[in-house]
Amino acid sequence: MVLVVGSSLDEADGGRLGSAFPENLIQIDSCPDVIGRRYPVSVGLVGDAQAVLTQLLTELTSTEQAMRSSPATRIAEHKQRALDSMQHKLAWQFMDAIQQALPRDAFVTNDASRANGWAVSFLQRYLPNTFNVTRMAAALGYAFPAAMGAKLAYPERQAVAIVGDGGFLFTIFSLATAVQHHISAVAIVFNNNGYGTIKRLQTRRFGRTIGADLHNPDFVRLAEAYGAGSSRAEDPEQLYDALMAAWQRDVPTVIEVPLDEDIDHLI
Repeated sequence: MVLVVGSSLDEADGGRLGSAFPENLIQIDSCPDVIGRRYPVSVGLVGDAQAVLTQLLTELTSTEQAMRSSPATRIAEHKQRALDSMQHKLAWQFMDAIQQALPRDAFVTNDASRANGWAVSFLQRYLPNTFNVTRMAAALGYAFPAAMGAKLAYPERQAVAIVGDGGFLFTIFSLATAVQHHISAVAIVFNNNGYGTIKRLQTRRFGRTIGADLHNPDFVRLAEAYGAGSSRAEDPEQLYDALMAAWQRDVPTVIEVPLDEDIDHLI
């Protein structure tokens, strides 16, 4: 049996992994339209996740409980094996550099991008609401304004947006507001001069691309023009150093990370 809570099981979560589910699939969602839309369900429950799960727990207290060992150890071992197999990849090394520089209570916000998949897979956050990503909406332009909002709400804590070049261009004008009001959020712009995820999917499915390449500005010089801090990180060590320097500023910082077309995508 599989219990799915709050996922539409679309391409971002189910389809791209080729997920297969047993006959007994139970799906809980607040939107009735997503129940059974991609995979047939044996039971569909429509409602707020907290309310539905609370009702289920109430019902389960009156049933006989089967004693099972916790899967925590097995999950931890599987996760460690996956991490060990990825540590030679540049994508993991960039995320590790961010991890090492991040304070424990820092906020991380994400756009939809290839780097989003790296962050979801590798970054560890330890406190509630410190990892914010519009995963299912696949929103572009969300990350940096969201980091600004986190910094405004908690000025004593760091806020970092992990964003692709295409997504950053959607709301790059927010730099002007951040500089004007000394909102020292940080944007890490992974730049592959295009909509990398879309380009990869087009190539895989159709053998060609359209509308996926971008002619970008020089993000470092553009940030300087706004009056923000800026730097270019060619490798994970430079990214770590750039983040440590950004924590010392009272204005926003843009860190551009140029990416080769063939960098390990992992997603």
